[in-house]
Amino acid sequence: MSEIKYKNLTQNLIEAVPEIKEEIDRERSSWGRSRVRNEEPKPKWWKEEDGNWAEYSRTYDSIPHDAFGTILNPYVENLLLVNGREEELERIFSFIEILANHEDEMIREVIKDSFCENLEGWGGEVQKRARKYMGPKTLELAIYNHL
Repeated sequence: MSEIKYKNLTQNLIEAVPEIKEEIDRERSSWGRSRVRNEEPKPKWWKEEDGNWAEYSRTYDSIPHDAFGTILNPYVENLLLVNGREEELERIFSFIEILANHEDEMIREVIKDSFCENLEGWGGEVQKRARKYMGPKTLELAIYNHL
């Protein structure tokens, strides 16, 4: 897996959970169309040495909150509803735990605000099943979001 940084977080997600790449590609095409080319404001964390912001803003890596909240979250919920997907769930929650413990606050915010916050909408049995796969930091963030 490539180095985990906020600017390549969606690509890291695809590497960790390749099963959702097609969905991210499909969604990314609509996200790209909704952007005003070259007019999307540069975030304060963007550094000139990171490259061309307008070009970057139309790639996977400008959409981590959407990828984790809109795509990964329902995918994981569906996995929790069926039996026999334990290895995949363990792999995904291990990746989430790595991100939940990451030194970069923006990466932790993606997990807290876009993944864990959405767990609240899952039914009680699904939430209970999810807890057995969560690492300590993920569980802490989920509890923060009232899971």
